[in-house]
Amino acid sequence: MTEAGKNRNMTETGLIRVRRAEFSRRSFVGGAAAFGALALRSPATARQEQPIIEPIGGTQTGQGQNQVPITLPEEQTVGEIEQMAALSSGEYFATSGHNLTEPFLAVWRKAGGQAILGIPLSEPRFVEDTGLIEQMFEGVTLAQNPIDEGTASIRGVPVGDATANGFSSAASRRSVNGCAGGEGSCRFFPETGHTVSGLFALFWNNRGGEAIFGRPLSEPEKRGGTTTQVFENAILNLSTGDGTITAERIGAEIVAEQGLASNPAFLPAPPTLGESTLVSASDGLRLRTGPSTDSETEVLLPENAEFIAVRGATGAWIPGYADGYSGWVASEWL
Repeated sequence: MTEAGKNRNMTETGLIRVRRAEFSRRSFVGGAAAFGALALRSPATARQEQPIIEPIGGTQTGQGQNQVPITLPEEQTVGEIEQMAALSSGEYFATSGHNLTEPFLAVWRKAGGQAILGIPLSEPRFVEDTGLIEQMFEGVTLAQNPIDEGTASIRGVPVGDATANGFSSAASRRSVNGCAGGEGSCRFFPETGHTVSGLFALFWNNRGGEAIFGRPLSEPEKRGGTTTQVFENAILNLSTGDGTITAERIGAEIVAEQGLASNPAFLPAPPTLGESTLVSASDGLRLRTGPSTDSETEVLLPENAEFIAVRGATGAWIPGYADGYSGWVASEWL
């Protein structure tokens, strides 16, 4: 029995409509390619008939949207390919369908990675109004001037007054005159009239400081088991139970408020340097939201559908992308 039949809990007919087109096998670069990521060359293989997935009645953002891959010339050498692969190494998040590569990757890791800032909600994109390249995460948006190199110029993007005020009370936003006596770790910001001290100061100093999180816009405020302090670029939450600090997951709210869901940079993208393969399951292969048969099915991929897998991924479940969807498939059917 195929994977599609192992845990069948929905009618699969009607999920998709298949039309046929001809493509070549190839390797892919995601949206980050426009900002320096490089691609592998396209293997010289014969054309193969391949079904195109057309969701019917789907509501997921990005369903059926085709990302245009970038391929390299046939004449590139193996050495060049290996060198580019090393330079372009990064992470792919099948949950959101987005890539994270340098230089944003290094800043994200220093700030605490997924546990602190969450996963990327977009590919890097050029924002015409600011002239900057931005990438949004669940907890913060990072930006860089396209003429700069490295991580030193990367900055956080302000969350805006409406979002900031939504996570702070009028009392916590009231300006103070300076640090209270005896707070050795305290720093006062006269520009905003607020302080950062204690565990917030330790975190702020070690994880990116003013460049990433901005200056404080409120004093810490305790709500239940969490103490919250609002900064220009992020909302930080301190767990009073274990002392951990994380950024509030405000990204999805900002995407909705600014109408960014249909922006191409926010649609699922193929993994950078992904490996193209074809589904080998006559009954179809489920693309799932997680690496488990308990995870929801996003779409049923027909036999010979092209699946772009994360390069080098191994194991029972492989993360990747197929025709506007990202998720995991069972490796035995590729």
